[in-house]
Amino acid sequence: MIKGLRGLALTAAVAATVVAGATTASAKTAALGSPTIAGAKPAGYLIVNASFSAATGVQTRGTVACPKKGSVARLPLGGGAQITSSSLDANINSSIPNGNTWIVDVNNNSGVTTTVVVYAVCAVPGKKYQVVTSSVTNTAGQQNSVTATCPSGTKVLGGGGYSNSSSVAVNLNTSIPSSNGWRADENNASATDATLTAYAVCSAQAKKAHYGITVASPVTNPAGAETNAEAFCPSGRSPLGGGAFSNSSSTSVNMNSTSPLTGGWSVYENNASTSDETITAYVVCAS
Repeated sequence: MIKGLRGLALTAAVAATVVAGATTASAKTAALGSPTIAGAKPAGYLIVNASFSAATGVQTRGTVACPKKGSVARLPLGGGAQITSSSLDANINSSIPNGNTWIVDVNNNSGVTTTVVVYAVCAVPGKKYQVVTSSVTNTAGQQNSVTATCPSGTKVLGGGGYSNSSSVAVNLNTSIPSSNGWRADENNASATDATLTAYAVCSAQAKKAHYGITVASPVTNPAGAETNAEAFCPSGRSPLGGGAFSNSSSTSVNMNSTSPLTGGWSVYENNASTSDETITAYVVCAS
């Protein structure tokens, strides 16, 4: 069940923007290196975003909706969020599709309000478009993992993870395509068990397209640091969804941002542990 349906206050996303590719909506995106040029795109492809404020000490939700292409519906293939704050205490709790929208829940325990940009990668849905889920218990004080697998005849386009916890101590650690599905790892540093649900966006449209998944080289994330990693699509393909794998099982290593950029995907990881770790960026690409 989506948290908003059980009484958690939602924050409306504002300042929605429609773009042909990823934008430079925050300082983090603007500071990235030059990406490859996006190539051919799936039918009705575009990336939309919206900005919202995340107050300190609480969990805040933001959403952005895929607009129609004329009278034809567009639906999200992937999505995510970029948190402006570089504090190790500003992280993503959940990032998932819901109908024609992408939802993110952000935990901000940094001490100051921060701006967040939520993204959705939208397109006219292909044959057999569907969102599948799988859930596990996210035990208090532990990191747990679950994968939602796409049905036969479809391929994974994007996905994410959802936690039913509104605690600022429960955050995503990993969110990646895995075995034609989507894997989510959640850190539960709270004192209460929660439920983790992986979401996989699946469709048959990718079978005939130029489809593939790029896995970048691991990037070292030093103890006490926030580190960026990027993965880029081959020439002629555009990003559908993406995320990052963390090699850490520590509940102190969390995902700060995961979002599209032109021709690829960008992720930021917060390492509040005492050990150096690695982060590996993933991007699902097609044309």
